[in-house]
Amino acid sequence: MERISREFFHLPLEEKQRCSNLVDGKRFQVEGYGNDQVKAQDQILDWSDRLNLKVEPRDERNLAKWPRHPERFMSVCNLWRFFFLSFLWLLQLDDDYFLNQFSNRAPVMSNEIFKSPVHRVVANAAKERISLAMFYGLDPEHEIEPAADLLHDKQPALYKKVKTKDYMAGFYEHFARGTRVIDSVKI
Repeated sequence: MERISREFFHLPLEEKQRCSNLVDGKRFQVEGYGNDQVKAQDQILDWSDRLNLKVEPRDERNLAKWPRHPERFMSVCNLWRFFFLSFLWLLQLDDDYFLNQFSNRAPVMSNEIFKSPVHRVVANAAKERISLAMFYGLDPEHEIEPAADLLHDKQPALYKKVKTKDYMAGFYEHFARGTRVIDSVKI
C-alpha cells in the first residue's frame, strides 16, 4: 500500500488533479486529491497533500475520485479488509461487529483497548514522508459508544455515548486547535 501510494503521489500534478477534491475548481469536498479545507484564519494548517477515498460500502464509492494510475491502485487498496479483520480478531469480536455500525444497511468503540495516537509530524525538506490512514464514516445521527461486548466489571465504559455528527464537528474544531476530541467525550 505504501509503494502504490508513493507511485500515485509521484505522478505529475495534472494526473493527480483528475481526482481533485474541488468541485468546479472551487467548492471543497472531503473525497478526492488535494489539501484540507481552511475554515478559519487562526486554523493550524496541515502541510500535506491528501487522497481521501470512500472504500466501503463498495456501492457508495465515488470512482471518479479514485486514481486510474497506478493501475493496481484499487486492488491494493482493497487490502484494508485484512487489517480490519485483524483488529476485530485482537478484540475477540465477530467479523461484522463494527461493520454493522458503519451503515444503515448492514476510537471510542474500543474503550481504550486500542488507543488512537496523536499524529504529529515534523516537516523534513530532505526526506519524503507518507502516512496511510483509514477512517470510517457513520450516519450523522448514529450514536457511538464503547462496544458492549468489551465492557465488564473490571473494564467499565470510559466514554459517553455521542452522536456521530457531534463527534465529527468536535473533531474538526479540536484539530484546528491542536487538541483531541476524544478527550472531550471521556466519562
